[in-house]
Amino acid sequence: MIGLVAVALVAVLIVLGGSVARAFFGAADAMPGPAHQGAGACSSSWFQDPAPVCDTGTGAVDQNSCEAGYTLTGDGSQASPYTCQTDAQAGGGGADACAAFTSWDNGDCQLGTITCYSGFVEIGGQCVTDVCATFDGSNGQCDDTTNMITCDAGFIEVGGQCVTDVCGAFDGNNGQCANNTITCDSGYELVGGQCQLIPDLCADFTTGNGTCDPATGTVTCNAPDWVLTGDGRGCEAAPVQQCPGQVSSQANNPPNTAPTCNTSTGQWECATGTLTNNYNSNGGYWYCKVVQAAPSTPSVSVNVSSCGRRDNNCTSYASWSAVSGATSYNWQMVEKSGSSCGSNDFSGSGTSTTSTSTSTYYNGSNNNHACYRVRANNSAGSSGWAYKSEKW
Repeated sequence: MIGLVAVALVAVLIVLGGSVARAFFGAADAMPGPAHQGAGACSSSWFQDPAPVCDTGTGAVDQNSCEAGYTLTGDGSQASPYTCQTDAQAGGGGADACAAFTSWDNGDCQLGTITCYSGFVEIGGQCVTDVCATFDGSNGQCDDTTNMITCDAGFIEVGGQCVTDVCGAFDGNNGQCANNTITCDSGYELVGGQCQLIPDLCADFTTGNGTCDPATGTVTCNAPDWVLTGDGRGCEAAPVQQCPGQVSSQANNPPNTAPTCNTSTGQWECATGTLTNNYNSNGGYWYCKVVQAAPSTPSVSVNVSSCGRRDNNCTSYASWSAVSGATSYNWQMVEKSGSSCGSNDFSGSGTSTTSTSTSTYYNGSNNNHACYRVRANNSAGSSGWAYKSEKW
């Protein structure tokens, strides 16, 4: 009779649900009930007592419906139904794995299962960067279980790779090393991983008549009078070069001039005019040919003296301005009764004289007019006539 009562009581507790059964039996959860489908919207999932709470309207399983000390396991299939197991049974070590999970940006945790995103790996219940996945394997090793890189001797980890330990080999003289980078003091440069004194590239430069670039050691001489020495470390006077041929006698005929010899280039040069060679034999005969323009018209003035008792005892004096470039002057004078003085007064009459002087005189008759005209000449031609008259 007592045995029948006990069997009936167990049957009632099973019908009432997993939570009452757990309360009554406690450790008896080690003997889970048979798998069964849920009701309503939960009918697509399988459950095994002690089971979590399932919303029959939405079919959603409440992941937090297991009691303290229990972890929700299973995926809802008939082979792996949802059930609440003790943490020891679920392998949680006494705590819900998802409760301690914090690296949500790198992965996800559902029903006690951690899933890390691409590029991340689970270490210590969290999703961390998968260091070994990007390690190129050079100069060291990466342990997949610890996700840690161990570099060979003489190398250190920088940016997820094993690179030469620059600071480890640096002797510390004349500079500093930080973040695997050496910075040398002023006046020193990095050579072979050490800070060495920058050599004075201009130490052997012979000063004067040029300059030396301390950065490159390049010597530049003051051209054209100074040129580099054979070793390139100093400056010496440029050799004197002779110009070909000689100066032509044409240089003595104004307005031509004589050229000068540039001893740096060995070429004849003209200050004015065009360098001309009038005879090619023996290097040529050189002069500076100057093309001269015709002179400008001079300015003329005329003065007369008082006449004597005789009518022909009257004198006129003419003078004119000196014209630049003029080599001679032509002047003419005609005696006439009227005061006008122009080109018509000199057609076929009058005295014409060529002179290098800038003045002249003429004797004439009383009460007449002395009419002068003057022009300047040079090798390029003659200027226009200048006219002037005055009465005795």
